[in-house]
Formats: sequence, structure tokens, C-alpha cells
Amino acid sequence: MDAGYSDAEITAIFSRTEDGYKSTHALSENNRYLGLTIDHVFGNDKVYFLTHLIDRSEKTITSSDHFPVVATAYIDF
Repeated sequence: MDAGYSDAEITAIFSRTEDGYKSTHALSENNRYLGLTIDHVFGNDKVYFLTHLIDRSEKTITSSDHFPVVATAYIDF
């Protein structure tokens, strides 16, 4: 971010993941406050993030120790 990139989790215009949700967890545990936020979607000054979501559905809890991070964006060419 010091290099001028923005994080969708912070700058999404319409909706963002609720504060406190983490993108990693102990496999098969659904505690949104444990783990780390180490998965990000970054953009430069031509990317405007509209939404940011950490998918915490049942299928993602049992398939990996990382939740998918999904962002929608508008890219200004």
C-alpha cells in the first residue's frame, strides 16, 4: 500500500467484509475472528473496487484453511 496500491477490503465503495473477519482459519473451524488476514486483492489508481467479500460458506470452511477473497471492480482505462 505504501507503493500506491489500494486494498479492496478497505476501499470497496458499495460493500465490504465486516470488520473482524479473517481470511484464514484452522481447518474445519468457523471462528471468524481467529486466524490472520493475509489474503488480499490490490489495485492501482485505475481500479475502483465496488465490493469485497470473504466467502465463509460451509463448503469453504471444510475445503481449505483460506477463505476465498472476492472483489468486484471497475477498471478505468
